[in-house]
Amino acid sequence: MRCKRSNCGNMLILMTALTAFLILALTLFVINFVRFTGSYHEQRSATEAAAIGAAKALSRIVIEDQNFGFISLSDYAPTGRATTAGDNYFMPVTGINTLLATVRLDMIVADLLNDEVLRQYAQLDYQHAMQARQALSDKLQAAVKPNGFGYDIDGKKVEPLNDAIAAYKSNQIRLSGLKVRLIPGSMTLTLGCVPGLTTNTQIPYPSQFAQMDQSQQDNLFYKSFINVPYNGKDFVFAATADDVTLVDFRQFTTSIAGLPYLTPSIVRCEADEEFVGNQQPGVTSTRVVHSAACAQPASILDKRPAPGAFMLSFPNGAVGGISNLLDLMTNPKLVKSPADYTSTPLPGDFPPNPLTPDSLPVLVNEKAPYGQILRAAFYSWLRRGGHKVDVQSLENAFKTALSTSNTPHSDIFEFSSDGSVNHRVGACPWDLPTSNKQWCAMTGLSLSSGGQEFDVLTNDYVFQPGRILGGIHGGEPLGDGAPPPNPKTVPPPNTINLNPQFLGAYPVGPAGGAIRPTYTKNGVAVEVRFMSR
Repeated sequence: MRCKRSNCGNMLILMTALTAFLILALTLFVINFVRFTGSYHEQRSATEAAAIGAAKALSRIVIEDQNFGFISLSDYAPTGRATTAGDNYFMPVTGINTLLATVRLDMIVADLLNDEVLRQYAQLDYQHAMQARQALSDKLQAAVKPNGFGYDIDGKKVEPLNDAIAAYKSNQIRLSGLKVRLIPGSMTLTLGCVPGLTTNTQIPYPSQFAQMDQSQQDNLFYKSFINVPYNGKDFVFAATADDVTLVDFRQFTTSIAGLPYLTPSIVRCEADEEFVGNQQPGVTSTRVVHSAACAQPASILDKRPAPGAFMLSFPNGAVGGISNLLDLMTNPKLVKSPADYTSTPLPGDFPPNPLTPDSLPVLVNEKAPYGQILRAAFYSWLRRGGHKVDVQSLENAFKTALSTSNTPHSDIFEFSSDGSVNHRVGACPWDLPTSNKQWCAMTGLSLSSGGQEFDVLTNDYVFQPGRILGGIHGGEPLGDGAPPPNPKTVPPPNTINLNPQFLGAYPVGPAGGAIRPTYTKNGVAVEVRFMSR
C-alpha cells in the first residue's frame, strides 16, 4: 500500500509538470502568433501608406504637350512657376479625364449643330488627345520604376518610389516588440487598373445629351476603365477621385480584355519585410512577410472660373441681318464671302510685329469662306468651356436676341461656373492686338445694312493652347479691351487699321510669374467686329 501511494504521488507531480509545460508552450505560441499577426497588420498599414504616398506623387506629375499645353492626371489652376508663359503669367494644367471629356462633348455639340467644320475640329482634337494620353501614360510608367521621376507644376522633382518608401517608413509603428526591417530593394510599384471604379469627371449635362447608357456612368460621372464610345471614337477614362483612396489590391490588373486602351492610374505597392523574434526562450526565428496595397490618385478639378468671352462688337451700332448667333453662322452673304486674309503674327503680337498669311487646320486656305472662319473661332471658344458646358443652354444661346442699340456696344457670351451660357451687353472695346501665334481674319465683301457697308474682322486669341505652339500668351484669353493707360486720342469707332495708340493694353506679369488676370475675370477669347467703311 505504501508503494501504491508513492506511485500516485509521482503521477500527480508528473501530470502537473506536463500541464504546466503545455500551458507555457501554448502561451508562448499565442504570444508569438499575436506578435507576428500584429506585425503583419502593421506592415499592411505601412504598405497602404506607401501606396497612398505613390498615388499622391503620380497626381503631381505634369508633362507639356504641344497641342494642349500642360496635362496631368489632375487639373491644376495656373499657379505653378514651371508653367510660366512668355508674358510671365502661369499656365493651367488640364487633367487627362477633363481633356477626354471635353473632346467627347465637343463632338456631341458638333453633331447637335450638324456642322461639318466643328466635327472636323473635334476629330482633330481627338487625334491630338490620343497622342497626349499616350505620352502621359508613358511618363507615369517610367516614373514608377526604380530611379524613375517626373516634375510638378513648380519644376520640383517627383519620385513616386522614394515617396512610397518614405511613407512606408514613417508609418512603421511597432507594438509587437519584434525587430523589423524593410528588405532593401523589395518595394516595387506597378501601374494598372481596378475594374468597376468611377471618376470625378462629370458626364455631359443635361444627361439626355450624354449619348451613353447607365452602365457607363455612376451618379452622372463617367465610370473608369470602361469604353464610352461616341461616333466611332473610343473614350476610356482613368480612375481618379476627389481624394487619394485605397482600393482592393486583389482586383488589380494591368490590362482589361477588349478595352482599346487605358491610362493606368491605379498604383500597386508591394514590399517584403523581415521580422526577427523569439518563438521560445533562447530560440531566434526570422520570418519574411510579403504584402501589397493599391491606391487611386486624386484629381483636383479646376473650375476655370472665367474661360473667356465670345464677343460680337458693333462700333457703329447693331447691324441688320445679325440678330442672334444663329444669324452669324448662317447669314448667306457673310458665310459665303471669302476671307480677304487669314494671318498670324510672328514673332510677337501684331502690332508691332507683322502678320504672316496662314491657313487654319481643316480649312482650305487663308481665303476660306468666312462661315468656316467663324466656325473655327466658335470652336475655340466652345473648347474653352470644357466638359461642363450646359448643352441645352448653349443651344438656347444661338437663339438669344442681340442688342438692337444704334450706339457702340458689344454682345458678350460667357460660360458661368455651372457651364451655362450667359449673355450680356457691354461697352464696345478698344481694338485688341492679335496675339502671337493665334490668328485674325477679315472679309470686306460681307454685309450691308442701313445704307452702310460693313467689314468683318475676327480675332481668335485661344485657338492654339499651350506654350509650345500657342505663343507668348499660351493661347489664353487676353484683355477686355479697356483703354490703354493715358491714351493720347480717342479711336474712331470704325477703325480697321490697328494703330498702337488705339489699342487696348495687354498686361505683363512680374518677373517671378503671377496668376493671369483673365483667370478670374473673363477676357476676350474671340472677338467678331463689324465695322462700317
